[in-house]
Amino acid sequence: MMVDSRAPRRPFLARLVRLLARRLAASQANFGISVLTESDEPVAPDHRFVVARGVVVDEATRRAASAHVRRKGLAVLDLVPGRAS
Repeated sequence: MMVDSRAPRRPFLARLVRLLARRLAASQANFGISVLTESDEPVAPDHRFVVARGVVVDEATRRAASAHVRRKGLAVLDLVPGRAS
């Protein structure tokens, strides 16, 4: 009789995925990762965006980042790409 060795792992993999998702959510909270909110305020004239070659930060993201920096009183902000919609 042959038994599928993958079958017992599926519940384990599902639990592992859920655990990893919870850890990621917790790490985001622990590291203070925020989602930018839209802003109509212009980018502050003294804010600079340093990006890798080929990376483009659209104007809406620049405005949101600039407003976030002002609101939080930050000196530096790292932008991390979110999920594509």
